[in-house]
Amino acid sequence: MTAFEAARVVATVTTVIEAPTERVFPLLCPVREEEWLPGWEAEILHSESGIAELGCVFRTDLAGRGVGTWVCTRYEPTRHIEFATFWSAGAVDRLALTLAERRGGCSLTWHRELVGLDDTGNRYLADQDIDVVAARLRHAGEVLAHYCATGRRWSPGSS
Repeated sequence: MTAFEAARVVATVTTVIEAPTERVFPLLCPVREEEWLPGWEAEILHSESGIAELGCVFRTDLAGRGVGTWVCTRYEPTRHIEFATFWSAGAVDRLALTLAERRGGCSLTWHRELVGLDDTGNRYLADQDIDVVAARLRHAGEVLAHYCATGRRWSPGSS
């Protein structure tokens, strides 16, 4: 077997949200994300409860990222949820979301690690540098914070 060197991109961003963890955590779900994240659509492939839970499997088709098959690999209500995602672009992704109580609400830390699985995946990751990945995480956090503060989905021009 020839030596393959996988590309890797890691980004971590923390968002402050003016809502308690008990309110925010349920929104970190493939079904509930449609309420607050514009353009999000997920096809649930397996879930005993119909929402996020340990072992939940779902699929997305995201512009610029392709088809992803997601597996919930860690599920600790109000504190932590984690997903492993296998992208059609030849990459695997680990997304860990950690909530912590703070005065006036909570903080949500988004940690994403992407690894290329082959040359195609490495080329894909060349367009997913740390700044791009961090910007997506920051935007998702801002959109979620907006939803928690207003009860309305964010759209361009929302305040």
